[in-house]
Amino acid sequence: MDAVAQGVAGSLSGQRRESFRSKGRIVAGLLMPDLYIHEVSRKKGKTTKNERKTYAFDYARKTIKFQKFKGTGGELQLVSDEILPYFATNDLLSLFFNFSKIPHSGDKFFVRAAGAKSADGRIDIERPRGSAAANIASELGVAPPSDADANSGATASASSSGADTKTSTTDANFKGRGAGADKQAAAIYVVFINQPIFSSSRGELHLSLNERGYADRAVLKDVLLFGDIRARLVE
Repeated sequence: MDAVAQGVAGSLSGQRRESFRSKGRIVAGLLMPDLYIHEVSRKKGKTTKNERKTYAFDYARKTIKFQKFKGTGGELQLVSDEILPYFATNDLLSLFFNFSKIPHSGDKFFVRAAGAKSADGRIDIERPRGSAAANIASELGVAPPSDADANSGATASASSSGADTKTSTTDANFKGRGAGADKQAAAIYVVFINQPIFSSSRGELHLSLNERGYADRAVLKDVLLFGDIRARLVE
């Protein structure tokens, strides 16, 4: 996933750019990440500041190695190297494609994913009902879920809307996954990543899942200075 600030938002944010990359395998129909990379770049005067976070999964030891790099221009220096205090079988990208296969009960639950809240990787998920679901569906530009959809039991995340910022979402880099996504939304979710993604206050996402169970539209709420950011699965 690649997010680039343009227009007024680009000027105010120092031409901020964030990229999220996930590489891994497909096992029993689930995406299993081996490496997750989150990169941020922005200009400050004539200098470009860069930051990279990497998460390496070790399933045998049930550990995730986290490294953080910072620098200017093309030079990055290691500033953090540690084993995270939790283990998860998802990162933020793979989770979008695995949501519908994660068992849960009730309209409020949580999962863990690398790249979320640093202390425990917790992501809080809510499934809105009634008028709340209809309002979010309208915000996302999809048909409101039917009663059958509301009882389907799929899981998902949520996102925001945006004006001056253009967000383009593409498929995660996983071997064996086919391209394309259905346009009809099957479920609506609100997800709290508990991390200031793209300078948002809490990483609150409003999401719709298509008929294949993939998050195809999202709105990232309350991004600093810009309001909301919209994302749409294009491949």
